Amino acid sequence: MLQTDEQVRIIASYLKPPEPGEAPPDTSQLDPVQFSGNWAPIAHLIKRGMIGPEITKILDPEQLRAVSGSGIIDTDTLTRALLAKRWTLLGIDTLLQPPRPPTYLLADMIRLPSLTVVYGAPGTLKSMLLMDLAVCVAGGGPWLDPLPTAGKGGHYLTKQGPVLFVDCDNGQNRLKERFGALYRGHNPTGTLPLSAISLANPPIDLLRSTPGEINADTQSLKVQIEDLGACMVVIDNLGTISGGAEENSSEMVAIMANLRYVAEATGAAVFVIHHARKGGSNGGREGDRLRGHSSIEASLDLALLVERELNNVTIQSTKTRDDPVKPFEVVWTFDKDATGALDKARFWHVKNTEEKASEYVTIGRDLAEFLDTLDAPVTQGDLRKAIRAGYDCGDKAARLAIDWAEQDGQILGVKQGTRPNATLHYSAVSTEPTAAKLW
Repeated sequence: MLQTDEQVRIIASYLKPPEPGEAPPDTSQLDPVQFSGNWAPIAHLIKRGMIGPEITKILDPEQLRAVSGSGIIDTDTLTRALLAKRWTLLGIDTLLQPPRPPTYLLADMIRLPSLTVVYGAPGTLKSMLLMDLAVCVAGGGPWLDPLPTAGKGGHYLTKQGPVLFVDCDNGQNRLKERFGALYRGHNPTGTLPLSAISLANPPIDLLRSTPGEINADTQSLKVQIEDLGACMVVIDNLGTISGGAEENSSEMVAIMANLRYVAEATGAAVFVIHHARKGGSNGGREGDRLRGHSSIEASLDLALLVERELNNVTIQSTKTRDDPVKPFEVVWTFDKDATGALDKARFWHVKNTEEKASEYVTIGRDLAEFLDTLDAPVTQGDLRKAIRAGYDCGDKAARLAIDWAEQDGQILGVKQGTRPNATLHYSAVSTEPTAAKLW
């Protein structure tokens, strides 16, 4: 058996392209039996005539670096071989081909593949909502039938297929109780292709990786999804798969990129459960309630905000990349057995609802009417003070409301002087029709 360094040197010599006029290397003297580990199958391929750049496509990154270190393979050859493994260059002929028509997991709302975050405060039934959808997808039935005698709309058609639920938060006993109750609540026919992973040990970590290689747990998740053929994947929750990364740090960029890779590589609709900020949007848009680094929202196809009042739950899209998702309200219904455990459970569709405007927009719509009641224009400082007092909101909401109303043409700010930081005085824009100019 040859030493490892010698094995690498010999393999590398067969990979080097011959000089002009030079005969290809003779493979008859190569004895694959002298090679070990991952080098043995490579030696067999070379013996059968596969030499030169073609075989670099078979070598893994570690092997490519090893043969490059021998000095026989130059850096450019190594780089080209690594690039061929890392990405495919799409030419204009490919880019001008018609794209595949979109396919949907859920009725013109959620595409395959896609990455969706479902977020809200604790106790808003986020996990139960996605478990309910999982049972419907696995059984091929519609999701959220209208509440009998009172509900309207809903009955969202699903694409039937296997589902994987990745539980990093609840444990097997709670999963059994919840999925059992939802199964009995929907009463599908036959066995469902629904699988779960519960509290993996060690915990799933989509952050840590070796430079230049796919994160190991990302690859494991991809392979598991492919083996099941899952079209829907739920991960509960984002914080538990982030390898200890602080959710407001730039480390979330890598985690979200790995989740996107999983969705694209498997063709699945991947749902990740996350949390909303405490204290709401602080006067901003509803999407500001999604906790964490800006890369979380930026990476998504869809963000769904879940809010609960008693057993009524509203779902609203705060970021949509493809198809608009109109807000709707559902109701959570359940029965318990004698032990207090869930017996039957499911969600029903109550109605479609109006999109909830951001707090600053709601305030901004009132500003023109408010300013019309005043005898004279007011400074921005005085206007912000009046907004904070009248709407019991923060200064951010007051500033955004003024900006929105001004951009919408409802109020006007006029500088008092020529200095760049001169005071602005605000008044309502007149809605009276102007007389036609005749002369």
